[in-house]
Amino acid sequence: MINVLRELCRSRKGRLENVSMADLVQMVWLEKMTCQLLIKSNGKTGSLKIVDGELKNARTKTRVGQAAAMEILAWEDVTIELDESDSHSNHDLTVSTEEMLLENIRRQEKKKLDTSKFKVMEIEDQLNKLTKEVKMNVAKLNKSIETLKENLAGGLLATDIWGTADMQSIAGWNTQPAATALFGQIISSTNQALQGSGFPGLGKYCIFDLVDGKMVVLIPMGDFAWGMLVDGKKIQLGLLLNVALPKAIAAFEDAITSN
Repeated sequence: MINVLRELCRSRKGRLENVSMADLVQMVWLEKMTCQLLIKSNGKTGSLKIVDGELKNARTKTRVGQAAAMEILAWEDVTIELDESDSHSNHDLTVSTEEMLLENIRRQEKKKLDTSKFKVMEIEDQLNKLTKEVKMNVAKLNKSIETLKENLAGGLLATDIWGTADMQSIAGWNTQPAATALFGQIISSTNQALQGSGFPGLGKYCIFDLVDGKMVVLIPMGDFAWGMLVDGKKIQLGLLLNVALPKAIAAFEDAITSN
């Protein structure tokens, strides 16, 4: 999806169809892209101005600024084109893209609980997953994090292990709650996109290559996930792929299965 958007911005023609607006903005935020988009969804129309990954302004037929941005983020199955107009005001949004993405997740989760016919069943399912977290061997998790720090030396910048039910960190070092919630959402939406495309699901890990030599490594493991921010300038890629990650995955599996 992000490659299609890059090509759209480069050639200034074409469109993206049937995508989740929140997922797209997450990708644009991570890639620090600059673009102005025209968005259409079920008879609604809006536009977003994005500079270096940050939402700068938004507009719908009835709203402008942050209210418009939050409305657009909730849209699903959107069609996106480049917006060549100059309809945006000069007043930048005062709330960061990260904060708006988190607020969108909170609203979507609240909406599910408020409107679902199976509210009680959903709460019971969350409690069951919480029980699994309690049963997880947290001591082994903490030990595996210490082993990871030793293997990567100064190359590890931050790490979190979280439950996918509520995106809350169970164990970590230099923890990043906001990133935990967002990357948990990315794992879920990526798996849905792969499934919808008829592709195999995510494997044992995936890596995002960031600017300034940084990397984000995500290890999905069913009801749990492990994420880490790594400085690629301080470690060799071979050490990460062939030593640190296999050890981390093995330790992760052991902690999950050791009740």
